[in-house]
Amino acid sequence: MRIRKSFVIAGISAVFVIFIAALVIIANFDSLRHKTQVAFYGLNEVQVKAFEAELASVTDKNGKIVHYAFTVLDDRVPLAEQLSSRTDLLVSAAGASLDEAVASVPAKKMDSYALEQTVLSGMYSSVAAFSMRNDKGRILALPLLVDPVEILLNAQTLSQTGMRKISSINMLGDYASKSRGTVYFPVVFAGADARSFVDMTGALAESLSGSGAFDEAVKLVRSEKSRSAEDLVKDLCAGENAPFNKAATLLSEWTRGRIIMNDVYNLEDKGLPALMRENMCAAVFTDLSSHRQFEFEALRHFVSVPDASGETLPFVPSERPLITRRLSAGVICAVPLSKEKGTGYAVARLVSSGAQESLSRATGLGPVLADSAVPDRQADDARFWIAASDVPFVPFSRAAFTDGEFLDAFATALKIYIRNGQF
Repeated sequence: MRIRKSFVIAGISAVFVIFIAALVIIANFDSLRHKTQVAFYGLNEVQVKAFEAELASVTDKNGKIVHYAFTVLDDRVPLAEQLSSRTDLLVSAAGASLDEAVASVPAKKMDSYALEQTVLSGMYSSVAAFSMRNDKGRILALPLLVDPVEILLNAQTLSQTGMRKISSINMLGDYASKSRGTVYFPVVFAGADARSFVDMTGALAESLSGSGAFDEAVKLVRSEKSRSAEDLVKDLCAGENAPFNKAATLLSEWTRGRIIMNDVYNLEDKGLPALMRENMCAAVFTDLSSHRQFEFEALRHFVSVPDASGETLPFVPSERPLITRRLSAGVICAVPLSKEKGTGYAVARLVSSGAQESLSRATGLGPVLADSAVPDRQADDARFWIAASDVPFVPFSRAAFTDGEFLDAFATALKIYIRNGQF
């Protein structure tokens, strides 16, 4: 009897343990199931952490914390190939990959997730106009932060050359040429980084040939995906009317004239601060997000380009009036992909004045709200000058390419074309 009783007690205990374990598993599954799923695409590590930190404090209407789960997607692979049906909110760099991903979701579904135009309230007009909309005018992709392509100048070298303003690319070339007596590298950029190099070339194309040339180049690449990288480069650069002709010709002339040293085409982004710190360069092509990762010792001698009025320009200068220009700037957007309440709470938070200030402070990028506080002049300048121009261009690498491998091939072909002076 005692043995039987022991078996019964043991059996009851086992059932009880299994029951408790099942409850724990169900509770954990339920908790996971109710986490709003957020995916990031095309953001760097600093930017991802900034968004994660901001969303960690989101609360619902009852003051309870809303829980989010985060996934970082590979931005060398087209976004449409990675977008999961389980994703509730996408935070992505704007460009061709985002366009194709949104187009891959049935229009009726996207319309049910889309935002009302009131969500644009408080944004400066050029960025509000940048927002992706459907044929009903509802917002599919909401701008959150801006990241301009820019040029930094060595203030000491600028003073030594006696130049007080740089209001065109020709003046930038004169400055760089005069700097050869004081620095070894007059003009530098991250030539080994495909995105940096292609984005710089695209920004120069807009400055020298206008926004129409930039648009033409983007359409050409996106419509000719079956062509080789070498053929695309020829289509973009060969002939006076080719959209990248003036930009590529300028870079070729600067290379032959040793304004751009051959070593620069092999320079990685992380190599720029060392040259800046040692006063070895006069002008640096970069973007605001890269600029934010340079240490103070590298930046302390550098300023944004001064224009004729004494203002500093956080973008590539041009003889064209600012009001007619579309500056190159990365835009980080939020795309709702479900009716999950956590999605709505997240969007409302990210576009609030408080979140815009903290995101700008954490990332160093420009906010999209006109009245949002900013951490410093660089972020404020980014916002101010884009507000003063037309709707910004997405930098060329994002605007035209969805595949990282093909972008690398294109950048390599473009460098060879420029260095060989094949015009």
